[in-house]
Amino acid sequence: MTTSHKYFKKVFVSSTYEDLKEYRKAVIETVQRFGWFTVAMENFVSQDERSKNECFTLIKKCDVYVGILAHRYGYIPEGDTQSITEQEYRCAQNEGLKCLIFIVGEKYPRRKEIVASFGSTKTY
Repeated sequence: MTTSHKYFKKVFVSSTYEDLKEYRKAVIETVQRFGWFTVAMENFVSQDERSKNECFTLIKKCDVYVGILAHRYGYIPEGDTQSITEQEYRCAQNEGLKCLIFIVGEKYPRRKEIVASFGSTKTY
């Protein structure tokens, strides 16, 4: 597919990570088949912690926000009242991005090893 600058899109992919790896992969591959660029944590340079503000800056440079939601609410940073995933969504809304939200059905199986690890963290 030929991609011209006029039609080139940047798509921010947001979700909790461990429980939705397969869904993220499917979304990223689909977006890339359209010849668009994905901005996703899979593309970030490895570091201990990515700044929220850096994520917000990346979102503001995108054309589309894709949110994938399932059973987890996500990590709530110290001093915040919302998960990073929700904050990313709100940033995209405030910037006027097209927001595509995909909700995993109730029949999606919860992986026990992931759910079991939630109790000791600020991840819901």
